[in-house]
Amino acid sequence: MQRPIYMILGVLSFYAQYAYLSSSSAKLFQFTEEARAALCPFVGTEGMRCFDGSPLKRSGRTFDAGYMKLPRSVGISIDRSTGLLKAPAVKLTYSPTGSRVWTDGYTGDMFDMINEAILGPASRVVSAYNAARVQIFQNASQLKAAWQQTFADGNVRGGELARPPDVLAYFNSYFDHGEALALSQRSIGLYTMTLNSSTVELNSFARRALSHLTAMFDIDLYEDFIDAWGTHIITKSLVGGMIEERAKVTRCFRAADN
Repeated sequence: MQRPIYMILGVLSFYAQYAYLSSSSAKLFQFTEEARAALCPFVGTEGMRCFDGSPLKRSGRTFDAGYMKLPRSVGISIDRSTGLLKAPAVKLTYSPTGSRVWTDGYTGDMFDMINEAILGPASRVVSAYNAARVQIFQNASQLKAAWQQTFADGNVRGGELARPPDVLAYFNSYFDHGEALALSQRSIGLYTMTLNSSTVELNSFARRALSHLTAMFDIDLYEDFIDAWGTHIITKSLVGGMIEERAKVTRCFRAADN
């Protein structure tokens, strides 16, 4: 599900590994208002997002009367170490207005489709996603291991498994009093979106960032690049929603883990 793109970026699906950035090289990778206007919004693990982490209410941008642009959910860079989505890195274009349209069965809204991506049904992916609908974690280490396993499998999940857990916070909230965490996730899929690998081309902002990398490894420069652009690129996504529930359970229920 993944393949490398250039030296740093790879293909599918997040916290900078270092809190202090060198002021000189960090500026090379700062996103401008031009980038924000061109790259936002995109689909995140918790709704529509922008690269600065701010939520966005609209599900698409108006393209013409009666039509909107289908939100981008592939070609987005991600930092594997933290699960944080960064920014769209792949050049995506839209079909002429009304020529290739996806219609939302819930709202009736019409969206012009992305040329470089293929839309598919969500049913099979939803069934696989919901196979382990309820999981019970005896401690924070098990929760962290579950998050790590998603990346080992080449996936990014939503909800609590979209990011590395705050071990101390979970210990205080769930595991400090002889209790375990029961996590229930049920996804509701609209469609899948798959990047056509034969048409992959980085957008101008990603190419500009790559052009600043030197042939001789500079640790500060490369760390600043990863802080801005991450380590991998999402190539396939399930777009929809999720119902997630968390509960404390006593550890005597371990026989019901599976």
